[in-house]
Amino acid sequence: MKLLFYSILIALIVSFYGCNSTKKISKNDPIKIESSIQKTQLKALLIEATTEKILGNLNDADSLFNLCLKIDPKNSASLYELSGIALQKNNKQKALEYAIKSVKHQKENEWYKLNLALIYIANNKEKEAISIFEQLIIEHPNRYEYLYSLSDSYINIGEYEKAISPLSKLEQLIGLNPELLIQKHRLYLQIGEIDKAVNEIQKLINSAPNEVRFYGILAELYELIGANDKALIQYNKIRSIEPNNGVVNISLYQFYMQKGNFDKATSFLFPAFNSKEVNIESKIDILLQLFTKFQQDNKVKKMIFDLCESLLKVHPENSKSFTILADFYLQDNQPEKALLYFKKASEFDQQSFALWSQLVLLESSLDKIPDLIEDSRKAIELFPNQTSFYYFNGYAYYRSNKYIEAISILNTGKELILDDYYLLADFYQLLGDAYQKTNNYSKSDESFDACLDLNPKSAIALNNYSYYLALRKSSLDKAKKMILKAIEINAENASYLDTYGWILFLEGNYSDAEYWLLKSLDYGGINSGTVLEHYGDVLYQLNRSSEALKYWEMAQEKEDYSELLLEKIKQKKYIE
Repeated sequence: MKLLFYSILIALIVSFYGCNSTKKISKNDPIKIESSIQKTQLKALLIEATTEKILGNLNDADSLFNLCLKIDPKNSASLYELSGIALQKNNKQKALEYAIKSVKHQKENEWYKLNLALIYIANNKEKEAISIFEQLIIEHPNRYEYLYSLSDSYINIGEYEKAISPLSKLEQLIGLNPELLIQKHRLYLQIGEIDKAVNEIQKLINSAPNEVRFYGILAELYELIGANDKALIQYNKIRSIEPNNGVVNISLYQFYMQKGNFDKATSFLFPAFNSKEVNIESKIDILLQLFTKFQQDNKVKKMIFDLCESLLKVHPENSKSFTILADFYLQDNQPEKALLYFKKASEFDQQSFALWSQLVLLESSLDKIPDLIEDSRKAIELFPNQTSFYYFNGYAYYRSNKYIEAISILNTGKELILDDYYLLADFYQLLGDAYQKTNNYSKSDESFDACLDLNPKSAIALNNYSYYLALRKSSLDKAKKMILKAIEINAENASYLDTYGWILFLEGNYSDAEYWLLKSLDYGGINSGTVLEHYGDVLYQLNRSSEALKYWEMAQEKEDYSELLLEKIKQKKYIE
């Protein structure tokens, strides 16, 4: 039978960054309950709930955090997390109720207050959010972001004049800041104070008279109010300062984009992209702006690929030049080309976990097993604590029939896993497969049992374990229970249906076996040599030998059939 495998999603590794918030909050939220057993139970529940949240199992996380509240109804950390879960489920009112309670039980916690303010905003209660931001500004005067948030809340309720005041205070604290002054000039425009809006940009120009970017901002302002002649004056000033500067071309691109002249605008992109004066980040931002047209217009698609090639010429040793091109090839459904450029990017970037994760994930999905062995090995050297690379390396060795090597690296990797029980279960599942291939059946069974202890709903492990037992004609009752559980999880999986049918065959229940193998064929098993061969075996036992031969011959056209198939065809009979 063709066994099933899957790649560990890189998101499961990256998502651990979300753990820190809950752990930090829990530490500062003492649990006042009497029993040490309850304290231990609460701690365990918090860890389990957090794990489920990280894995995206929001319903399970919700239930577990609510169990925490049954132990300690005033546990602010649980209330805080429940507010976030409710918000993700778009239950804004429930999120607000939890957030209010979390602040009620821990009034001095800055993060709970901030969470409450944000949920007020989600519930369109900006005035309540404003009140909290004002408190936070008083309590934490060095957190300048709260002044930004206060201003934004005033903007959201249309009180633009009041929104200016926090920004002016911020300007006094941090000095001239382009983003800050740009926001102020926009607000002045909202209340009709055009001269003051111009003055904010003029401050930038006065502070750096040779900075062409600020002239471009002023030009954009004039465009915004329809003063295109004044805008062109600013662009002419840019030309007079630096006529060959790539920034000029970027500004002209933006100017004509605002006018809706897409063709004219994009004519300035190639000079801009060919300039070393424009940093690669700005160029990539423009490419991302054009992304919406990528799939809609073949002319734009070609232009984007040509611009990416310009990036490679101007920034030949910057990994971003290769990764952006690889990303566009992925979007264009050209994974082979994407892999080529991800591979090239990896030569220049030995620090990006995301890049190396994408590289090995793509190699895995494209079945580039020799490359996967080599690059996952390099990734382990670069990121020795990232367990996903050990899994990919073990998987690649397994696919290469190097089972001893697979077992060795998987055993090393699993020892590095701390709290990710689902990831650990996946390691045990692959170990179970590898041990089976080395005929170490006791270790195989032990690994599968460990996997299912950690993740009882792993349908792949249930299927593979069940099938291996069937191959050995061992513990068929156990095998049957496991495969039925797998089918309950996924009733339309051809491999699971085949496994169950084969177990019935081994028990001599040929009629029922035929029924389940037919279902397997209906759900894709028609493309599997194993399923076709099994169905032929059943037909032979049902005294339908001519039909059996037909399906054996069909199985021969596939790749995954048993060593006995050719002899069955030759002798025209079932061989055990």
